[in-house]
This record gives sequence, structure tokens and C-alpha cells, in this order.
Amino acid sequence: GPVIAWGGAADEIFDVNCAALPNKNCFGFFTVGSKYMTSGLMAVEGKIAANATVALIANSNAFSASVAAGAKTTIAAQPGLTLQSESTISVKGLPLTPADKTTIKAAMDKNPDIVVIAG
Repeated sequence: GPVIAWGGAADEIFDVNCAALPNKNCFGFFTVGSKYMTSGLMAVEGKIAANATVALIANSNAFSASVAAGAKTTIAAQPGLTLQSESTISVKGLPLTPADKTTIKAAMDKNPDIVVIAG
């Protein structure tokens, strides 16, 4: 019978786990992580007059990586957006490390027009 996945949005729930089921009959209720930033990035792009640079900062975990990968795909597909930098920080739900602060500062020092945080 069908599998209902509520409360999960990681792409691999559907791309890997549900695909491995004999009937592949899986339903989800949340937007998958790779699509989390799509509508926001497209809305921002629609409000800007010139090309905007984007800094992408992600936590070091699989879900954040899927959100970041989706954001990169959206940025690449939008003529008014350019990926300026992509950074990964080491923590999730903990205080930033000195190295993480340095990583974030390096991205911000490039003065991006938009900062996307996939956390």
C-alpha cells in the first residue's frame, strides 16, 4: 500500500527510500529540500533591476546540502542571479566555531546582494 511521509522534506526520502519500495507508492506533504529556496529566489530576482550576486552558506549535513544544491540550480537558471560564493560551515545547532566565523566573513566581505542560508 501507499506510504505517507509527513514531517520529512529531505530529497532522499523520495529519491532513494521511496524509490526502493516495491510499489514506489510514496506521498509527501512538505516541499522537498531542494525546492525550499526556489520561490524566494525567484521573487527577489523579480524585484531587482540589475544582476544580483548571491552568497550561499550551508550547514554541514545532508538536508542542508540538498537545500543548497537546489538553490544553486535555481540561481543558475535565473538570468538575474549569479552565484558569487558557496560556503559550508561545520556546525548545526551549536555556536559557530572560529573557522565558521572566518568562512562567513569571507563570503560577506565579497558584499553579496543576497545571502542564502541553508541550515
